[in-house]
Amino acid sequence: MIFASELNALRSVTKTQIDNASIGEFLATGVMFGRSTPYKNIEELEPGHKLTINTQTLNSHCEAWYSIIEKFESPPLLHSFNEGLEWVNESLTNSVQNQLLSSDLEVGAFLSGGIDSGLVCAIAAQQNTKLKTFTVSFDGQFDESPLANLTAKRYGTDHRQLNIDYSNLEHDIETIIGNYGEPIADDSIVPTWYVSRAASEHVTVVLTGDGADELFGGYRRYVPYAKLNLFKPLGQKNHIAKALNKLLPAPGNKISKYNYLYRLCNLLGEDGINRYLASTSMINGRELLQTQHPPDMLDLYDKLARNNNLESLDRLMAMDSRTLLSGALLPKMDIGSMAHSLETRTPFLSKALMDHVPSLTSNIKIKGSETKTLLRHLAQRYLDDEVCQAPKRGFETPLLDWVNNKLRQPILDTLDRNNAFVRNYYPTSFYNTVLHKHEHPPLYRARLIWMWYCTEVWHQKQIKVT
Repeated sequence: MIFASELNALRSVTKTQIDNASIGEFLATGVMFGRSTPYKNIEELEPGHKLTINTQTLNSHCEAWYSIIEKFESPPLLHSFNEGLEWVNESLTNSVQNQLLSSDLEVGAFLSGGIDSGLVCAIAAQQNTKLKTFTVSFDGQFDESPLANLTAKRYGTDHRQLNIDYSNLEHDIETIIGNYGEPIADDSIVPTWYVSRAASEHVTVVLTGDGADELFGGYRRYVPYAKLNLFKPLGQKNHIAKALNKLLPAPGNKISKYNYLYRLCNLLGEDGINRYLASTSMINGRELLQTQHPPDMLDLYDKLARNNNLESLDRLMAMDSRTLLSGALLPKMDIGSMAHSLETRTPFLSKALMDHVPSLTSNIKIKGSETKTLLRHLAQRYLDDEVCQAPKRGFETPLLDWVNNKLRQPILDTLDRNNAFVRNYYPTSFYNTVLHKHEHPPLYRARLIWMWYCTEVWHQKQIKVT
């Protein structure tokens, strides 16, 4: 029985065998779900679970000791908006303080132009008057530093702006992908790696705002789920949305209002698990004729769809917590930062907040078309108006430019081979059309090629080691 915190560590001490079915499930969704890993006889211990092993017989028993779905089902402890506001303020303050005090090393904080990291930094700066904060700007992308500077100046933090370019990306990309030990579809692994490398030159521990969106309702795609039960079939509306989506031109700007409308029509035109996948940034596997969705993910989705104790928004957020947050977002940051010996901590995911925030009613999380309503009101106590009113932005990457220009040759060298590993999962005509032509929507095509490239690079590294 061997265990480690990362797959690369396991592979350094034992031989591994690729699980082709698991890879197919990943390619259908863009995420390694639940216990799945790309290897046979190796499983991931899911969050909130414990594994008991008999050291004489090596028999093992796994059971859950914590369920985020049960927290969504719990009767609300906080019954009014103002009561919730005061409780979250106190609980987040305690969480930040505990994260600062529990480290023997100096703790800094990532500070973007958004309210999540802004709240964490504001509260931390009240506890630590010499707090080091870090804002990142990438060449040719939206610059959040003016908004971050407002917060840094307001609280007098020891602030650094880390200017990063992608000039060495072609040289670094295989190293970045290889850190993860498994296929990955998220292109934001790239800025995460560069940000962590830059911050590690100044501190060894940083606080982040991760988890706030999934806990408090921060994504725009949560809005329609707060208004409609999108876990049930829509009948004629489904057919209308599907037809409309085929007529609409693909968006060119990921954060535009038109992109939101396009994606809304896309998800309304789907049913079941494909609607969920269409509502996220994950790959929708309906065209992947030789792959299938993970059975455990389908089972979770079906259970949530039948769960009449939960509102539609809570079902989606519970699904995100089990799929996106634990399966993609947190591992992305953890592995990307630890590659540079940088530890990241997430005050929003304290047990107190995770125990009680999910049970808040939908109208406290989403009000009209306003996302993350409670946190936005809390932010008004700590942050400037410009920060509170700024639109949400994540780690945006120039993915289209990478796929079509900057990394085009390495990608083609890797994928345009007759013996490419990922070819085995797709019809030849579909694979070649996506790789060489521009018949599919640009962002969809770029994400698909990126996932293929990351998977192929991972596979080549397995062969070399084996």
